[in-house]
Amino acid sequence: MLLTMSAKELSKIEIIQHVCDKRIRQIDAAQALKLSHRQIQRLVNSFHEFGPQELVPKKRDQPGDHHYCSILKPKFWS
Repeated sequence: MLLTMSAKELSKIEIIQHVCDKRIRQIDAAQALKLSHRQIQRLVNSFHEFGPQELVPKKRDQPGDHHYCSILKPKFWS
């Protein structure tokens, strides 16, 4: 499976990998990524279990939740 990642996602994976290798603490990673300590724990657990592909957003290339169907969308919104 080929993963396409942005520079921000690659840096996130690198920091999470450092946490897994115990080179940096979870608190330091949380400050670097501007996330909470609990979110870093969740990312580390999913990284251990599923690998780096788990850190890629799952809703990428999908329309948003508030997206109107083309049938319902009025003509002047186009």
